[in-house]
Amino acid sequence: AESGVRNRIDLSGAANGPAYIDIVPHQGATLMVGRFAGVIIDGVVPKIMGAKRFAINHLLAERGALGFPFPKGTGWSGLLKRVEAG
Repeated sequence: AESGVRNRIDLSGAANGPAYIDIVPHQGATLMVGRFAGVIIDGVVPKIMGAKRFAINHLLAERGALGFPFPKGTGWSGLLKRVEAG
């Protein structure tokens, strides 16, 4: 959208490659969309835990619900609150 913002993130580590977060005003709220653009899962951590567990942990992290030692209220929901607060 013309009024939105696209942020490119170059991942490195357990996942490598470009990703994007689009932040767009939508019906009185803020819509955030994340997408990978050629990201390759690589490294020791995904190999140890396996692709399925890595994907589950990734989704939990996005929700801010990964658990110890990671703080609650982070991930997409925490980021969205900070964006809306200005």
